[in-house]
Amino acid sequence: KQLNVSSAAVRRIAALVDPSKVGSSLTASMAFNVEHGGLELCTQELSDQREVVWASSATGQFSLLCVASFRSTDHLADFIQMKWSDVKAAKDIEVFLSLQVKKGRFRQI
Repeated sequence: KQLNVSSAAVRRIAALVDPSKVGSSLTASMAFNVEHGGLELCTQELSDQREVVWASSATGQFSLLCVASFRSTDHLADFIQMKWSDVKAAKDIEVFLSLQVKKGRFRQI
């Protein structure tokens, strides 16, 4: 009512959280290779993880890319060793840590 719109106009409310504001100070970009035929499974498994803020299939050297936020390097190691190693179609992973984010914002896509 304060926005002067009808209740029918409001369909969805989305909250976007800056991970650094809630204790996830480590951002990692990850690139994955998966077995032929396993891309859909791996993409879904990865997308279901709360640490992952963006995930996409890709062309080129890697078949799956994501950006994820972690509390610490231990949290990242647990993610890779415990969660990702259980995905059957997973082959290789390469992790890139963001040291200083100079530009970035959180927005709904």
